[in-house]
Amino acid sequence: MLRYPVAHQHAMTGCYGYLYVSRDSMRYEVVQPEKDKGHSFERPRSQLTVAKQWTFMGKGLPEAEFKFAGGGTYHFFHIRKELVQSGGKLDWGSVLAYQDLISAVNDFETIVAGLEMQAERLRPPPPAPPPVISMLEPEGAEEGRTVAGSGSALHVRGVASQATGIVSVSVNGQTAYLKNLAPQTVEFDLREVPLPAGLNAVVVVATAQDKSQGQLLFKVSKAEVRVLEPAAGSETAEGRVKVRGLVVGMRDIDRVEVAGQRAVLRTLNDGNVEFEAEQVALAEGANTLAGVVSTVSGRRETFKVEVKRVPPAGPPPLTSAEVEEALAGGIPVGRVTEMVSQYGVNFALTDEIEGRLRALGADDALLLAIAKAKR
Repeated sequence: MLRYPVAHQHAMTGCYGYLYVSRDSMRYEVVQPEKDKGHSFERPRSQLTVAKQWTFMGKGLPEAEFKFAGGGTYHFFHIRKELVQSGGKLDWGSVLAYQDLISAVNDFETIVAGLEMQAERLRPPPPAPPPVISMLEPEGAEEGRTVAGSGSALHVRGVASQATGIVSVSVNGQTAYLKNLAPQTVEFDLREVPLPAGLNAVVVVATAQDKSQGQLLFKVSKAEVRVLEPAAGSETAEGRVKVRGLVVGMRDIDRVEVAGQRAVLRTLNDGNVEFEAEQVALAEGANTLAGVVSTVSGRRETFKVEVKRVPPAGPPPLTSAEVEEALAGGIPVGRVTEMVSQYGVNFALTDEIEGRLRALGADDALLLAIAKAKR
């Protein structure tokens, strides 16, 4: 439908409005003044008999004349639309080409086609599709997938492309280094993306020259085995030890073994897995117990538990009272000497103690043993 701002001329006055032309009808809608709303009309174009310049007393006027079968003659100025809204006085500076009105009804299809072509030329081109991102590292990284990771940092590398060119790529907010492969394509590289234990989301955002953005999100599961018991650097005199720990960042765990012994597993609410192996044997001295975590898919993570087994503590060293009691109780002085050499004593041999011991039968060998055995 075509619309033209017009002034409809009456005998001595006029009104302002819009003339609508479609394939099947013509319609005039009065905008102002309000009292002239009755001059509005709608007629089928099939009833139109005259569409030409209006000639009055042999003189052509800058107006279009339309006549309809069955009665109805209308004269229209083609005017600027500002005048329709303001309702000001009509002057020749506001009058446009009347031929536009006549062409609208006589060459409707041609006018419409021309306007459509003009609109098409002025229409901005459709925006280019957003950037496309494909990953090279870590291996297997794709939109929505979860891959395994290790170490304290992740190396992220890939390719981004878009018709207008790529201006930046970020990984979890960090700006990646770009290498141009083609006018529309870059390779991006970032080697130090922090990777804590557990499940980590990695968001890659590529920004194009036209400000459009493409995004790719994948997850990295970094496994960590935390030994909760025994504590680091532990020592024990026992021949066996309980090993308890936590596996973070691994799913579908099939088994955990410590020194070849299978542990009991318990899955926690956060998805991590607690394990416990009772009575793991220890040798005397330093022990490094090898552990392994296995998943259903065959993934393996190793860990170790270090614990020292110390010899059992012997009896405490003898006191002076215990040595005196042994001699007074009739234990042979040779046996008391052996006991002093075996267990040691916790006192120094003073003149007073030596006098009491000699009075109870101590000989020089016992006294020498006591002097050497002070702990």
